[in-house]
Amino acid sequence: MNIRQIAALLVAAAFTAVSAAPAFAVTVSRADGQPMNPNGEPFSASGLTSLHKGAVNPINCTATVNGTVTPAGIVNITSTQFTGGALCVLITGNASSATPWTGNVDSTTQVSIDNVKVNVQLLGTCGPSKVTATWSDPNSSLTFDNAPLTPDCALDGRVVTSPRFHVQ
Repeated sequence: MNIRQIAALLVAAAFTAVSAAPAFAVTVSRADGQPMNPNGEPFSASGLTSLHKGAVNPINCTATVNGTVTPAGIVNITSTQFTGGALCVLITGNASSATPWTGNVDSTTQVSIDNVKVNVQLLGTCGPSKVTATWSDPNSSLTFDNAPLTPDCALDGRVVTSPRFHVQ
């Protein structure tokens, strides 16, 4: 092997190592300083949301999701509830321990959840879709801003976690 071949091989190996590394590693911890369960810290997130379905007026509800998050930022949501207004009983999420919504804390400002799917009785299904939300560390909250759910739905709102988390 000549010098050029060795140099090309080293550059290719370095490029492969860099492209295989995660773009951004985060650490999730409890804001109260209590230790995190390394297998997934149980949490609940709740707040006012609006589900838009086609041309129908938005359905405003309190959405609550329950699940776990690991210190490495792996999220599993295993249940959902929609309460509040009279139409909220028409919305059901499909997250369960058998079919969780899975996701990641992508950065100190973003969380992505895959396989989000809700059914709106009489109107049809929204999702499954990947939903991206903005993380607010001081508020320990996720904000959804017109997050699309296929084929014709969108989600707006803000949910606050309990316990509170810190992402760095």
